[in-house]
Amino acid sequence: MSATVVYIEDHPATREMASKILEVLGYTAITFHHAGLALEYLRKNGADIVLTDLHMPEVDGYKFVSAIRSQPELTKIPIIAISADTTRENLKRCHELGFDAFYGKPIMRKDLQEIFTKYLPA
Repeated sequence: MSATVVYIEDHPATREMASKILEVLGYTAITFHHAGLALEYLRKNGADIVLTDLHMPEVDGYKFVSAIRSQPELTKIPIIAISADTTRENLKRCHELGFDAFYGKPIMRKDLQEIFTKYLPA
């Protein structure tokens, strides 16, 4: 059975590209354009790992990770931040809020493979 990867990205082309890469790598990709919708999904279904953009309208990645980390049944899901904002301050904020890792955009196939090797059980 393949791992379920939730990917949250408000930009349609980026979301579509990531979904295709995830499927080529053999993962089940569940994509969302809005973090609020992803949170609802995770509460009902869970996931093996979450990849999320940080800068999105309404519920951004920061609010999203805080919401996930406040719910005991979801705290063990690895959450990876993906953003073009690679400033030292942003990396520190992500760490403090409970992201498991941070990757800069554009995310590449090798980055995804590295993430899954590290955060998903073999």
